[in-house]
Amino acid sequence: MGRIGTQRLAPQSRIASRQSGNDRMKSALLKVIDTDVSGMAAGDFSSWLGDNKRHVEKILLEQGAVLFRGTEIRSHEGFEQVCRSMSPDLRRYVGGGSPRSHLGGNIYTSTEYSARVPIPLHCEATYFPNPPDRIWFYCHRTAESGGETPIGNMARFAEVLDTRIVDRFREEGVLYVMNLSGGDGFGKSWMQVYECADQNKIEATLISQGAGFTWTDDGGLRVELRAPAIAPHPETGVEVWLSQAVNWHPAHLGPGHYERLLKLYGGESQFPKIAFYGDGAPIGADDITYLTGMQAAREVVFTWRQGDILLLDNSRIAHGRRPFIGDRAIYVGMA
Repeated sequence: MGRIGTQRLAPQSRIASRQSGNDRMKSALLKVIDTDVSGMAAGDFSSWLGDNKRHVEKILLEQGAVLFRGTEIRSHEGFEQVCRSMSPDLRRYVGGGSPRSHLGGNIYTSTEYSARVPIPLHCEATYFPNPPDRIWFYCHRTAESGGETPIGNMARFAEVLDTRIVDRFREEGVLYVMNLSGGDGFGKSWMQVYECADQNKIEATLISQGAGFTWTDDGGLRVELRAPAIAPHPETGVEVWLSQAVNWHPAHLGPGHYERLLKLYGGESQFPKIAFYGDGAPIGADDITYLTGMQAAREVVFTWRQGDILLLDNSRIAHGRRPFIGDRAIYVGMA
């Protein structure tokens, strides 16, 4: 397979941003590679990635995101083969806060929230002690409309935020709480989240993740994870906003949704999924709304095509999801 030729990289005009006049942010973040990989099935594309791994890693370090366009990948098995050509240690998504379906191997669907609901920017699984370094996305089927996966650079994000909020998050971090049912409640059960029905094995997993946990009288499981909101990038040392407080707090969906949950559950601590400051204090709904807007201002958007593969430096490049219509199918691998 040939090595990457810089003259063959796709022009950045192919990336569309919601914010007009934002070309500099787009070109600084996302590199599109199409001519080099167009028409390649899983075997050839995997070989190409093996030949060009150092070049792709250099792009990730400098820009953070690579979009491979025009491949002939058409299955989760082929997608996994491609991922493992650069990321052999793909991990299982066990104990994560998002509803997903396990497709096979270590490949999962993207988050399965209602198509009507936007998903704000976030770096994946930053509530764990060791989040994935890389996250791969593959477009198996496009939506009829919408369904973009916006991305955004969270490096130095804290510098543009209200210092009152930043100081609190920097000092306290974030407490992430899941209240998982025993099979009969709202949301996913602990058996689904941990892909296991053996409580002893689940407890071992929770301990390895540094989680606090309590088995409830009704057969459910309460999980608490504490993590920093801000941390240095492992290679550059630049501070990165890693908080998923917005995504874990229903206030980002608007006051009506939040108020309905309060009436249903009687308090934030009983929500299926919720974020607090690291000391257990509630995060104000107004602050969540403010952070949601500030994160949205960093979004860079492209339109998915079937066979597209997106690779992100998860240590600083966040991703989200726009609402959509149609039978959209985006698959994910993490390493």
